[in-house]
Formats: sequence, structure tokens, C-alpha cells
Amino acid sequence: MASVERGAQFRPLLAIWLTTLAITISTWLLAYVQIQAAYSASTESVHQFPYRYVIFASILTSVLVGSAFVISAIVGRLVSSEATMRRLAREMKYLAEIDVLTRLPNRHYLMSLLKARIERLYRYGALSLIYVDIDNFKKINDLLGHNYGDELLKSVARRLSAIAGAANVIARIGGDEFAIVVDSDESQNTAQKIAEEVVKEFKIAFGLRGDSYVVCLSMGIATLHDEATSEFDLLTQADLAMYSAKSARRVDSISAYRHFTMDLSTRAMHEIERQQELQYAIREGEFLFDYQVIVDAATQREAGVEAILKWQHPERGLLTAEEFLPFAERTGFGPQIGAVAMESALRQFSVWRTRGRAPEYLLIKVSLSQLIEGDIASLALRWLRVFDIDPTALHMELAEGEIHGGGELLKTRLKALRAEGIQVIVGAFGARAASLSLLSSQLFAGIKIDRKLVRDARKDRPTLIVFEGIVHVALNLGMSVVVDGVDGVDQLSWLRQYQGISAQGEVVPVITAASLEQDR
Repeated sequence: MASVERGAQFRPLLAIWLTTLAITISTWLLAYVQIQAAYSASTESVHQFPYRYVIFASILTSVLVGSAFVISAIVGRLVSSEATMRRLAREMKYLAEIDVLTRLPNRHYLMSLLKARIERLYRYGALSLIYVDIDNFKKINDLLGHNYGDELLKSVARRLSAIAGAANVIARIGGDEFAIVVDSDESQNTAQKIAEEVVKEFKIAFGLRGDSYVVCLSMGIATLHDEATSEFDLLTQADLAMYSAKSARRVDSISAYRHFTMDLSTRAMHEIERQQELQYAIREGEFLFDYQVIVDAATQREAGVEAILKWQHPERGLLTAEEFLPFAERTGFGPQIGAVAMESALRQFSVWRTRGRAPEYLLIKVSLSQLIEGDIASLALRWLRVFDIDPTALHMELAEGEIHGGGELLKTRLKALRAEGIQVIVGAFGARAASLSLLSSQLFAGIKIDRKLVRDARKDRPTLIVFEGIVHVALNLGMSVVVDGVDGVDQLSWLRQYQGISAQGEVVPVITAASLEQDR
């Protein structure tokens, strides 16, 4: 493939020089003929200047060769640029479809593969999906640290790949979740044999940090035969079967699996209905924002505004993000919702600015799937240009718990956002065993400190020291600091002693866009 591409790159240059050579040879042949004709002529004037044709041919040759050099340089640069763009496109496609940590296909690739296989189901026969979840991975990750957690994920991926074999596709679809696509006429039986082999092989412990750890998996198997359902249906069914296996396990130290059966259909239909509702909500624009002002803790002046996503459900009323986003992320709707929400929020910001009532900045929560699979960064930049908004006016918040699962592709996206002037802050900072390396990574513009850390800091001196240390380090690194969950005037008064930080919570009520505009 590479040799073919190189050959294609040199074809235009070869054509230019062959054309130049042909014209040059023709010119000199014509000059030769004219000189011979001049010598054979009888007039003296012709004999005096027989070599004017040589001069003409020399000048023409110089012009042709010079032009060929110039054109070759231009074409060469264009061809080189085109080749570079193709190489970058291949690399971006690779990063978009491959999980960098395990080198397995990611969720985006899996969903595309399932869609293609289902569309060709009449030729491929039965199709099965094994949904695999690592039990209690978070405990192992918190106990050993993220580096050892990553090593464990890679070891699990290698063992699952060996069991699944080259004939089947295995993908990493989440932090501790994998999927195996089994495509054969007897896919259900094959999937069950793979699951049984997984149960057997995962009784063998993994070696980490000098100790042995037995990793247990919960697996759900869903099978399609001639039914024309979607890739989301298949993933949901396998997911339901996996959770059924997890809840039905009797021995915690042994992996388990379960097939999707009709006794799970009621729950499955509910899940499918919820997905259809999400599709309708995205299409019909049922998502909206309320807004919460972020104030300077010392002066209590407005520092910015956070857009809080909600869903105006036609039957269940107004739903908070916590009531629908986890399900949306799990079933692959997160990037689509993020794209719709980004456009809506920036459109409202543009309206405020037109009326002279825009806040200093707008903060929007984003998820890992929106940044990586949906590439909300590119969407945000597009809408910023459309609405003519300064990129520095847009802040994005990514929860700390999602950062470590993003790998190199997340770093690439964060660097691109930073280069464009969009600030990304770490949300819920301090809610778990926070990685202080995030502060010095230069990937984030600020942090939002979790409410629990602030609450505990007021009554526990060791926690207070941690809180003050985080604030001190972040501010000295030039990062913005927002304290979340400030629910009372007493908390806000307590925070006044810390210069340069902002506060957000019930002390500043959540209001609509219209109310926010009237208050200005």
C-alpha cells in the first residue's frame, strides 16, 4: 500500500518532466531543420544568421526547464501536504477507533461493527455479543493506584483476547467493561463456550505489585438471529443479562455469565423505550438549561454562569441530568446529547451578549464519551465561530473520575482545546483519591472542589490542611478554583478568607435563562 501511494505521488512530477523533455526535443529538432534549410538557401541574409534558431531553442529550453522546476516544486509541496494529511487522517481514525491503553477496538468501533454486521445479518447468520464487566475494579484501582489498575486492565484484555480467538472481535467499551462479538451460524453456542472458558481461566490469579489478585467477571450474552434490531438493542440486552449474572452470583470469587432470555424482556422493553425516548428528545429538542451563577467568594460578585442540563420529559416532567445522563452514557447517547446541549447553551450566550447581558464565562459539564467519541471539542469550536464568541468565554468541566480512562486521545483533545483558548476544569476534585499530578499536567485550566471536601474541611483539621493545600497549589499554578456545594451564607462567609476562589451552590439559586437576564 505504501509503495503504491509513493508511486502515485511521483506520477505528476514524471508527467511534467516527460512533457518538458518532449517539447525540448521537438524544439531542437525544429531548429536543426531550420538551420539545414538556411544553409541550403541561396540568399546571403539567411546565411548570415543561421544560428538564430539555436538561440531561440536555447531560450525556449531554459524557460521550459525553469518552469518545470518551479511547477515541480509546487506540485511536490502539494503532493507532500496531501500525503501528510492522509497520514494524519489515518492516525486520527486509529485513535478514534482504538483504545490506547489496551490496543483493543473501542466502543465507537464496536457500535459501527455491530451496525454493519446486523445490516448484513442475512448473509452472516447468527450474531452474539458477550458483555463483560470486571467486578469491584474500582476497589482494586483505589487500593493499588491507577498505574496498577491500568496494568490490570491490559492483563485482562490480553487474557480475554486469547480466549476469544482471532475469529471473534473483542473491544473495550468502558473503564472496566469489554465486549466480545461472536459472528457464526452457531454464535450462541460459541459464545457460551467462550464464557465457560472465561470462567475457567479467570480462576487463575493476576500478579500485581508482588501480590496475587483473582479478578471476577460478570458476563451477559445476547443473540440475534433473523431479527432486525439495532446495535443499541443488542448492547442493552447483553448489558441486562450481565447485570442479571452479577446479581445472581452465589460465589464472589468465581466469574459468572447469563443469557438474555424472555424473563428479562419486561426490563429490556423498558430500556428500549427509554432509548427511544432519548432519540425523540434529541430530535425534538426537549433538553433545556437552567443556570447557576458562580460568584467570587471574597467579593460575592458574579464570576461566571454554569449551564445545568435538564430534560423536559413529556410524561415524567422536568428531569435533572442525574436522572437520565448515566443511562444515556451507558447506551451511547451521551455524545449526541452533548452536541445538542453545546449548541443550545452557546446560542443562549450569544443572545445574552447581543443584549449586553452576557456573563464573563459560561461553564458546561462534558463527559469523556462526548470529548472522545463525539468530539464535542470540534463542535464547540464550530459554534463559537458561528456565534462569534471568544473561545475564552467557554469553560468545560470534566469529572475527575473520568479523566484516567481517557488515555492519550483525551490528552490530545485537551491540548487542542487549550490551544484554542477553551478552558477545561477538573470537576468533583477531591471526591476520591485525587491525583495531584492533574494540577501540574498543564492540561486543565482550573478545578472545581467537591462539596464533601469543603464540608469536612470546616470540622476536621487534617482535611482543612488538604483543602488549603489544594487551593494554594492550584492558584500558584495559575488555575481557577471553584468551590462546589456552598449551601449556606455561613459557608460563603467562611470562604471569604481565601482570595481568588469562586463559589457555587444553593446559596446562589438555580434560575432560568429569562430570570438570569432580568436580574442583570
